[in-house]
Amino acid sequence: MTTAVAIDPASLTMPSSGSVYPRTAAAGGSPQWVRSALGTASLDWAPAVTGALAGIRAECGRANWDGEGATPVAEATLDLTLRFLDLLYALVPRALPAPEITPEPDGDVDVSWYVDSTRMLNVSVGPTGRLAFAAQLGPLGSRHGTVRLDVVVRERRLDAIEDIVRHLSSLYPGITGRRA
Repeated sequence: MTTAVAIDPASLTMPSSGSVYPRTAAAGGSPQWVRSALGTASLDWAPAVTGALAGIRAECGRANWDGEGATPVAEATLDLTLRFLDLLYALVPRALPAPEITPEPDGDVDVSWYVDSTRMLNVSVGPTGRLAFAAQLGPLGSRHGTVRLDVVVRERRLDAIEDIVRHLSSLYPGITGRRA
C-alpha cells in the first residue's frame, strides 16, 4: 500500500479555464483532438491535461458532438478524469510522458499512453467513477481490469490504482523513481 504520497483527493478541483486545442477533420470526417506536446516526456502534465479537458468541455458537452450520435461528456466525467490524473501523477516517475486525452462517443474520456503497436495502456473514465483499463505490454502480454475511483478517493486507497502504475512502468522500463 502506498501511503507516502501527501495528497488530499477531496481537495482536487476541475479548473474553470484552460487552453482549448482545436479539432481537425480526420479521414472519414470524424474529429480528432490536436494534443500539443502530449505523449512526450514532461515534467508537468498540468498544461496539457487542463488544455485537453477544456477542449473536451467546450466541444463535447452536447449530444451528437461528433456528428455521429455521440453522448455528451458530462462535467462529472471531466472532474473524475482530472482527479484520476492528479492521483496518478503523484505516483508515477517524473519523466513519464503525459497521456493523450480524448473524448469517447459513449461520453467517457479516454486517457492513453502509446509506445508502439505492441505496447500501450488505455484507461476509460466514466461519470460513475469506474476506471476500465486495458494494457498491451509487448512480451508481457495483455492486462485489463476495473477500479472504482470513488473508493480510491473516499478511502484514500492509492494502492487501488497501483495496477495502472505498474502497467505504465512496464511501458517505460527505463524511467524509474517517483515524483517528489
